[in-house]
Amino acid sequence: MHETTKVLQSEIASLGLMPTAGTWWPMDGGRTNSIWRITGRAGDFVCKLYQSQNDNPLFPNDPKAEVLALQALEGHKIAPALHSVFQTRLGTCVIYSYEEGSVWSGDTAPVALLLRRLHAMAPPATLRSIPSGSGALWNASRDIAGMCSDVPPELLQVPQSPPVPACENPSFLHGDAVAGNILIGAGGARLIDWQCPAAGDPCEDIAVFLSPAMQHLYGENQLSNGEVAAFLNAYGDEKTAARFKALQPFFYMRMAAYCLWKAQRGQADYLHAMQLELAALKGL
Repeated sequence: MHETTKVLQSEIASLGLMPTAGTWWPMDGGRTNSIWRITGRAGDFVCKLYQSQNDNPLFPNDPKAEVLALQALEGHKIAPALHSVFQTRLGTCVIYSYEEGSVWSGDTAPVALLLRRLHAMAPPATLRSIPSGSGALWNASRDIAGMCSDVPPELLQVPQSPPVPACENPSFLHGDAVAGNILIGAGGARLIDWQCPAAGDPCEDIAVFLSPAMQHLYGENQLSNGEVAAFLNAYGDEKTAARFKALQPFFYMRMAAYCLWKAQRGQADYLHAMQLELAALKGL
């Protein structure tokens, strides 16, 4: 058995959080933290061991924020149910219910409906706030590109689009609504991995889910124009859809800058992902 698993089992047992007889299964999918499925008499759970805080400029990794989000979403059939959170000598550990289901693929409508329900909720008061509007997105793109070398010229040009003001009524955001964080099961769609929730523009979650780069990295293929249109139609808010379309070039630019930042830190698959965002930006 892996030494990390032994340490966590010992600490969970000493705290009396669940029986020691459970079976631990390492789970695939986590790019940031280590996760296990625990099955046994106490039930079926996921144990997430948070790695040290990182300097990610777009997707923070905060166990306190995950706990806050899961507590706020209890009973809403949007996220897993929180079991416990505790400190170990290896880092912060969060345990929540295991959600049966398959990673999302195909029909965008269930995702749109799930995000619409989340965005209709008031965010917890202490969640981080994401600056919104075209100016804020451009500033974020510039700042992320400023941490990189050999920046493509497209990342240093302000899109020739009408300015879009900041969002007036911040929504409850997942913050990382990629395909790999969406499960489809018998009870419907669920969002998992809540390490970077926020209060902000609902277009943030929409942009991450529809992003060519994120679909390439976490889904199967980038979405067609028809699939994007079907998503926005199912989301059912014409004002938000129009706002997203107006902000789309800025979202493409920011995601391209982020992918470059990741690629230059050893994640080679993000280089092609950046090219997908730049191609989408050019195609507008």
